Amino acid sequence: MSADILITGVNGANGANGAPGTPGTQGSNGVNGSSSLFGGCKTATSGTSGSDGTAGSSGCDGQPGESWWFALKCANFALIAPIEINSQGGHGGNGGNPGSGGNGGDGGNAGRQHDRCSNLPTMSGGHGGNGGHGGNGGYGGQGADGGAIWVSYTQSNQPLPVKARSDGGDGGMGQAGGVGGLAGRGGQNGDGSFAADGSNGNGGHSAQGGAGGQPGSVQITHTPGA
Repeated sequence: MSADILITGVNGANGANGAPGTPGTQGSNGVNGSSSLFGGCKTATSGTSGSDGTAGSSGCDGQPGESWWFALKCANFALIAPIEINSQGGHGGNGGNPGSGGNGGDGGNAGRQHDRCSNLPTMSGGHGGNGGHGGNGGYGGQGADGGAIWVSYTQSNQPLPVKARSDGGDGGMGQAGGVGGLAGRGGQNGDGSFAADGSNGNGGHSAQGGAGGQPGSVQITHTPGA
């Protein structure tokens, strides 16, 4: 922006980013079964399930911009060239990026029964943990309205123009939602099949950008000099 007098508002701060979720822990494996010399059977144990991943935290919203007003009053203002005054409202801050959800932990594998203990039930592997949900994106901050401009001057020589304009700031950018965590895999059952996997986490909500600021008021009063 080119001007003889430029008034720039303060831009809003960007929102802080969200933290990612913590991954789930893997389930413990089961213990294999055994058989004694005298035919006694000790059963195998099941695998434990993986824990769920935690959700990512949301990004913080961007802060709104600010603007400055400007006033000028002069007597016997001897202009030798045209003067242009521009005011620009502060831009809104961008929203913070959200954290991704943590991945679910894998389930533990089940122990297998001893070959001589076929009467014992097949043990189950642990289920996979669920992925954590992604955090929500931060909203963009609102752009500031242009600052008001008041100019009043008495011109003592040949009239020359004083021009002024006041523009609003741009709105900050909203951020997309965080990615959901991946599901943990199910552990292996005692018969070689697999337990159920967990569910994937949902993505977070995307945020809107901030609204742009409105033009500011401009008032110029010119009294021709003698």
